[in-house]
Amino acid sequence: MLRQIRKQLATELILCFSSALLLILSFSSSKWCWVFAWVSFVPLFFALENKGAKRAFGLAYFTGILFWSGTIYWLANVTIFGQILLILYLALYFGLFGLLMTRPFAKCSLLFIPALWVFLEYARSHLLTGFPWALLGYSQYANLAIIQIADIAGVWLVSFLVMFVNVAIKEAWSRRQRRYLFFAGIFLALSLAYGSLRLPKIESPETLRISVVQGNIPQELKWEERAREFVINRYFKLTGEAKKDAPDLIIWPEAALPVVLEEQPLYYERLSRYTKTIGRPLIFGAVTSRNDAYYNSALLLSKEGRLLRSYDKFHLVPFGEFIPFRKAFPFLETIAPIGDITRGRDYTLFNIQHQGLRIRHQFGVLICFEDVFPELAREFVNKGADFLVNITNDAWFGKTTEAYQHLAASVFRAVENRVCLVRSANTGISGFIDPQGRVVPLADAQGNLIFTPGYKTENIFLPAHASFYGYYGDFLIPLCLLLLIYIILFSLYKKAMRKILLISLLILAIYSAINYYFADKYYFLCPIRYDTSLIVRSDSRGDGFFGSSRNGNRMHQGIDLFAQVGTPVLAARSGIVTAAKSNRGMGKYVIIRHSFNLVSIYGHLSQIFVTKNQILRQGHIIGSVGKTGNARHPGIQPHLHFEVKKNGIPQDPLEYLK
Repeated sequence: MLRQIRKQLATELILCFSSALLLILSFSSSKWCWVFAWVSFVPLFFALENKGAKRAFGLAYFTGILFWSGTIYWLANVTIFGQILLILYLALYFGLFGLLMTRPFAKCSLLFIPALWVFLEYARSHLLTGFPWALLGYSQYANLAIIQIADIAGVWLVSFLVMFVNVAIKEAWSRRQRRYLFFAGIFLALSLAYGSLRLPKIESPETLRISVVQGNIPQELKWEERAREFVINRYFKLTGEAKKDAPDLIIWPEAALPVVLEEQPLYYERLSRYTKTIGRPLIFGAVTSRNDAYYNSALLLSKEGRLLRSYDKFHLVPFGEFIPFRKAFPFLETIAPIGDITRGRDYTLFNIQHQGLRIRHQFGVLICFEDVFPELAREFVNKGADFLVNITNDAWFGKTTEAYQHLAASVFRAVENRVCLVRSANTGISGFIDPQGRVVPLADAQGNLIFTPGYKTENIFLPAHASFYGYYGDFLIPLCLLLLIYIILFSLYKKAMRKILLISLLILAIYSAINYYFADKYYFLCPIRYDTSLIVRSDSRGDGFFGSSRNGNRMHQGIDLFAQVGTPVLAARSGIVTAAKSNRGMGKYVIIRHSFNLVSIYGHLSQIFVTKNQILRQGHIIGSVGKTGNARHPGIQPHLHFEVKKNGIPQDPLEYLK
């Protein structure tokens, strides 16, 4: 019996090692290692089969320790103690996964297990400041055909698909559930079909020419006073070469300026003069100081050398930029590699103008590992960013797979939001990622991507359409949670849960029908006043009324903009056009959605210059002022009606415009 127990334990450990090894290989630097992810959990599933709660948790936890030890091994270059703590913490999610997936209510494994894994990944990405590193979906960043579905539900949908296939293979192998393979094949086929439709490169007439600089400054020299001249001269030299490509914007990495900006003003003045000399806008990373607090910042200098705007890093690195639980555990201060950095507060957008053209574009900057957080990138794009920039310094981790794992996250941010993402990394990987996830990296003559100095210039195409994920966000997460709750309750109360499911579907159908019936049925009548220029009348909040052709008159809040017929109408904020058409009562009108629940309506246009699903930037010309469609009375003057609704409820437009 003892021999049998030892044999069984050895088998279980070998299976756990196999799963961990396959998962580690999935996140290696090779472009073809993504294939291992599709079978990486199968050995673990066999190890957990028919196990009790404690044993299932222990085996899965052990697998998690092995996986994280082999995946974030590079963290030891910064803090060994912090690495051990992080591994022990992250492995808990593996343990919880093993515990829950082996319970009796997990019999519907084909749906339960993928939903459980995705929900745990989401929890790991947000609890205790969050660590969304090495998400299962990230393993597929080089598998372009598959990752196109990320613009529907983010990286979470790719994680769900990979786990779905793992479960199907295991069930088909051990229980002869061949239909599971059929379902997995259908899911894969639909994903690949969608990917084939999305993969063709869509070129926009609007482009920007951008240069990224990779200084390759060793971490041990970065903050050495004796190395300051070496650092800044290298960046000046590479930037001077990049200038020959006539870029619209030059980008330096995170903390490229080797001083605290306010404490060494001479270096800032020197950089300002240099920027004026090259005549190109420059965005660079630097540590800044204000009110006795330090910030990890990105700053934009104009081609005249003036500071236009700055952004302070929003999501800080625990034990790298701040010490969590400092008061409760004072000893943790000994494992932080640098001093405390203060968290930024605003999602700042930068403006850049195309050289020679009067076209302005907006972009958001993600500093360091901010690009691993999907919600940060999505928020920047929803606020009007035409493209994203990631500036980072991965020199801390040496020549390891960390740079490739970090690049994987950037690829998903580009695909999820269907925007270009430009990376400038101190030691690599720098380059350009298009909205389909293709990477054009900065490499030396030997093809090395990391720890090599250089620059690269490319044209990026600005997006023409928004993504589904960009506007609806992480909707897959609550769906996974509801699915988990339903499966658990169904295993306990089958008859009752069938009735609840039918009633829920009926309510959803009725709600959708009502929503569709009353959508877009409004026309507007407003008091007017004439002026020669387009103005916002401050005393017109809430005046007038709107009528619905289906359910009568209701009060509303709106403002009137008065001008001559033909006066241009500009977008007050960035958004996507959801309607651009005519109505008998309103005339020509445009509805713009700025987020999931916020829309604005521009009515009474004589001309419309935008189309449905087009992305607008702040200041974009929507159309020109006209009269209402049924207003033939000579006393009615040309005007524009502007209204804001949130979840269907009228808001104060003046507050919105501020």
